[in-house]
Amino acid sequence: MMKRKEKVDYARWIFVLPALLVVGVLLIYPIFSSLYYSMTSKHLIRLTYDFIGMANYKEVLTDPNFYKAFLNSILWTIGSLLGQLFIGFTAALAINRVKVGKGIYRTLMIIPWAFPSIVIALSWKWILNGVSGFIPNMLVQLGICSELPQFLSDSSLVFLTLIFINVWFGAPMIMVNVLSA
Repeated sequence: MMKRKEKVDYARWIFVLPALLVVGVLLIYPIFSSLYYSMTSKHLIRLTYDFIGMANYKEVLTDPNFYKAFLNSILWTIGSLLGQLFIGFTAALAINRVKVGKGIYRTLMIIPWAFPSIVIALSWKWILNGVSGFIPNMLVQLGICSELPQFLSDSSLVFLTLIFINVWFGAPMIMVNVLSA
């Protein structure tokens, strides 16, 4: 019995080729070009540069500010992710138990996510303003604080404040995803 030669179907490759080219140009080339330039003395202003190997990596890894920034990134990720997941799941479970007005609650919860980030940032900047902000003044009037808290300028408060704002902004999307599952 003779084996038949299978005909190679080039049509599928012709259809896939444009997508592969786009992935190659937009993803793979920048990755390798970044790796190459990270091993040179290239600067945005200077046109000439030299290959310096791993010197840039050594400089970054010996800089104490790198480790502080890395730790802040880890804390930001953990705080934001855990907060968004907890609030999102809790809100989804609460809304799922509601019998009347479920759509209204869902709509009210998703409003923060629907606004552009710049609107959210400016709104929170105004709300948390250390002189005339609503929340600092309310905390003083309620007797919770003796002086106006500086949420956005006090180094001990700003990181947690920004995590809170990020959780407030991202939790509705988690809620919608959980409700849709």
